[in-house]
Amino acid sequence: VLRYWEKEFPQLRPRRMARQRLYGPKEIELIRRIKELVQQRGFTVKGAREELRRGSVEAAHVKPAGRAVPAAPRAVDPEGLLMEIRGGLVELHRLLGGEP
Repeated sequence: VLRYWEKEFPQLRPRRMARQRLYGPKEIELIRRIKELVQQRGFTVKGAREELRRGSVEAAHVKPAGRAVPAAPRAVDPEGLLMEIRGGLVELHRLLGGEP
């Protein structure tokens, strides 16, 4: 995947030493951004390339505040969720003229 992305994203250029690719902090951050756009947000490679091109102009003027920490997943109470859904369905049924 990395070799393919190196071909598709001209700004991704690792240093090469002794037939090995060396990725610095900037390249790693770029790889993370590409991965987010393509794999998590569903961009095509072309779309991600355009997004990075647009974002690079904005990013040049904004200093990153640091790394975002993902929110912890909420615990789901299946029984409570089902009761909430059922209550909504009962209310909808009542509003449509049905009996509770």
